[in-house]
Amino acid sequence: MEENLKQQSTSIIKIAMFGPESTGKTTLSKQLAEHFQTVWTPEFARNYLQEKWNAKQQICEPEDLLSIAIGQIKLENESLNIASKYLFCDTNLLVTKVFSEIYYNFCDPVLDKAALKHQYDLFFLTDIDVLWQKDDLRDRPCNRKAIFEIFKNALVQNQKPFIILSGDENERLKKAINIVENLENAKKLGFSSHDFVQMYNHGITLKNIESQISIFKNGVAKTILDRAATINDGIKILSDSDWQHYIDLFETEKLKHKLCKFVPASGAASRMFKFLLEFINDYDKQNETINAYINRKNAVDLSIFLVGLEKFPFYKKVINLLENTNSDYNKNAKDVKDDLFIKMLLSSEYFDYANKPKGILPFHKYETHIATPIEEHLNECVCYASSNG
Repeated sequence: MEENLKQQSTSIIKIAMFGPESTGKTTLSKQLAEHFQTVWTPEFARNYLQEKWNAKQQICEPEDLLSIAIGQIKLENESLNIASKYLFCDTNLLVTKVFSEIYYNFCDPVLDKAALKHQYDLFFLTDIDVLWQKDDLRDRPCNRKAIFEIFKNALVQNQKPFIILSGDENERLKKAINIVENLENAKKLGFSSHDFVQMYNHGITLKNIESQISIFKNGVAKTILDRAATINDGIKILSDSDWQHYIDLFETEKLKHKLCKFVPASGAASRMFKFLLEFINDYDKQNETINAYINRKNAVDLSIFLVGLEKFPFYKKVINLLENTNSDYNKNAKDVKDDLFIKMLLSSEYFDYANKPKGILPFHKYETHIATPIEEHLNECVCYASSNG
């Protein structure tokens, strides 16, 4: 039995239509096959059940489903032998599985296993935004939204690559053609179907992806500078009246637009504290003073840091903790206190500032509190980026 449910291996790109009844699967399969000059696999169940209805006035029963599944795979494998580059499948075993669970609250284990194992390069989940059309086999004009969600969840839960197709007949066809062409190009670049779906859902074009890959492989072309920008040669000095003019212009024009504030990414502060990390690793406190270290390493940044130490917004917080954890802290020589301060500032046990995002570090001192860069960005938004949206 299981042998009759095996998919034939192929290099053909297989696109499966997937969705509730009367959502345009057959129409789209035919249109895509015609456009790409290939074949499509019709729904075996339709003829099978229509003949049963015509002969016995009987509808589908659970015992019919394995026969339908075998017939469907036989049609699909036969279609592969004559397909050109693409094969568009009007249905598949996962559709049969879902219908079985909806109608009978059960799916034959053999059918269930085959339906989950079968692979397609992409599923088109056909939306319910088209009119339901009655025929001898269709019987679910109500609860279409709930049934659509069941079909969608089947794709999500079984990690199948899918894209939802909505719109009228022409809109769907246009979208589908574009998607199929881009899917083929993505596969040529080595991307999987899941990669492609992720790109599509994020609105990222293959052209942009190719450009990024080129940069990774070849780097960015070197920029040759012509000359330095100077006053009156690239740099314009604004007069006081010019400043006021542009400020007034901005305040007036911003009400006509939606403003967007760009905030730089906030990575770890490791580069910002690089000179302190180097100090911790290289300072030989047994044989040199901090001043000797500064001279030996030409550590200008460390010298400036220590001179302005008390002005940093995090100073009091670090000092308070040092005093609370070390009762003799203030009895130490200055070099010892500075060394302990830097180690506590960077220690993962305490502040760990070098490994935290720069956006959350203490940044500006106010009379009432200390602000982080994130807070200051929000303040800027209020000051100049508030408008009609």
